[in-house]
Amino acid sequence: MSIFSSRGFTMVELMVVIVLVSIMAAFSLWGYQALHQSASIKEDVNKIGTMLKSARNWAFTRKQEVTVDINGNTTLRARYDSDGDGTADTNIMPAISLSEGYAINTGSLVINQRGLYSTTGTVYRTASSTTASGKQDCVVVSLARAILGKYQSGNCNP
Repeated sequence: MSIFSSRGFTMVELMVVIVLVSIMAAFSLWGYQALHQSASIKEDVNKIGTMLKSARNWAFTRKQEVTVDINGNTTLRARYDSDGDGTADTNIMPAISLSEGYAINTGSLVINQRGLYSTTGTVYRTASSTTASGKQDCVVVSLARAILGKYQSGNCNP
C-alpha cells in the first residue's frame, strides 16, 4: 500500500465544489436583492396609501384643507395652513420616509374641507429600475379615492 493512496478528496474535487457553491450563492443573492426591492416598493406604496387616507380623514373631521406632497423624492408629508396665510406649513402627522424615490405628477395633492381631493393625480416611483414581481408601485388619486396600482407606460393602472 502506497503512502499516496490515503482516502480523501483531491484538490481538484475541492475546487469544483467551491466553484459550484459560489455560483449558487451568487444566484441566491441576486434573487434576495430582487425580493428585497419588491418588498420595499410594496411597503412604500402602502405607506403612501395609508397617509392619503389618514390625511383625507383628518381634513374631513377638522374641516381643514390639507396638502400632501413629497419633499426631496423620499419624504411624504401632509400639512395644513395653521396661520391663515394661504401656505400649508404645519404637519398633521409625522412625515414618512420612503426607501425609493417617488413623485406626484401634479406636484401636490390637495384635500378640501369635505375630505375630497381638489387635485387628482398619480404618485409614482421615479427610480429607473423596474421590478416585474412587484404588483403595486403607484397610487392613483381620484376625486374621493386613492387606489394602489401598477405603473405602466406612463399610467397607473389599478
